Amino acid sequence: MRLTSRLFPNNAKLAQKAKIPSACIIRPLAGPPANKSELVPIVNFGACGVIRCKQCRTYINPYVQFLDNGNLWKCNVCNFKNRVPPAYFNHLDRNGKRQDIATRPELLKGQVEIEAPAEYMVRPPQAPVYVFAIDVSYTAVTSGMLAACVDAIRAALDKLPGSPRTQVAFITYDSSVHFYNLTETLAAPQMIVMPDIDDVFVPLPDDLLVNLKESREMVDMLLDSLPSLFEKSHDMEAALGSAIECAYRLMTHIGGKLCLFQSSLPSVGIGGLKVRGATRGKSSAQPLQALQPVQEF
Repeated sequence: MRLTSRLFPNNAKLAQKAKIPSACIIRPLAGPPANKSELVPIVNFGACGVIRCKQCRTYINPYVQFLDNGNLWKCNVCNFKNRVPPAYFNHLDRNGKRQDIATRPELLKGQVEIEAPAEYMVRPPQAPVYVFAIDVSYTAVTSGMLAACVDAIRAALDKLPGSPRTQVAFITYDSSVHFYNLTETLAAPQMIVMPDIDDVFVPLPDDLLVNLKESREMVDMLLDSLPSLFEKSHDMEAALGSAIECAYRLMTHIGGKLCLFQSSLPSVGIGGLKVRGATRGKSSAQPLQALQPVQEF
């Protein structure tokens, strides 16, 4: 939180005369300032679990009040008096503050990261998943987008979070969608072409998502071969919508992030569009047709 004014009148008369407007800039979950090295503290409540108000579920924070020599804490939102867990108990000093407050970031800082126990998880933490969908149409190849895309992905692989559990998959598309089997037991990447872009499916649902560390050699081999594999392609179409649908089906069971690289108008398959400026300047019975949606959902 940062105020727009650094100085304020110290009495009512001066305040009425000055009439200084004030505002507050609030940025939730902001990182530390560039001139400070202090990081957001991490809090682990241990055996007592995350401490929250029993009535309104507010997390314990610096504005709660401890009562009954530290056996109760009063919620600053709903004023409900909660029992302090035995593992979290500590005596109060003569000012009503906990004696261990200096070691409790959740009672000192306005922003902390809380390590959630297992009961806060619907399922165990899943491996990070990254699906790369790359346009390999004639426009993408001749413009240099494909080569630049391959170089960028290769440079980013070592920086992907979650190692050694990170999983990746690759999809390329023009007028058809291409999958790649990168299982570490293969001698070379295996391409699987799906020409039916209107009724898409995942041909090998168990083999297309691979562990990056185990299949790194296959991934590097695929990235090295992609520019030469499509350098003589003259396919002008781009089945963008079909590729997105395939990527969704590929990682729907675990979730993940789709990294999409597109160079031209999606022209065929699911969500295909047409260039609507071709009839510009010609007489038309429907002059507003170009402003209407191409597809109705």
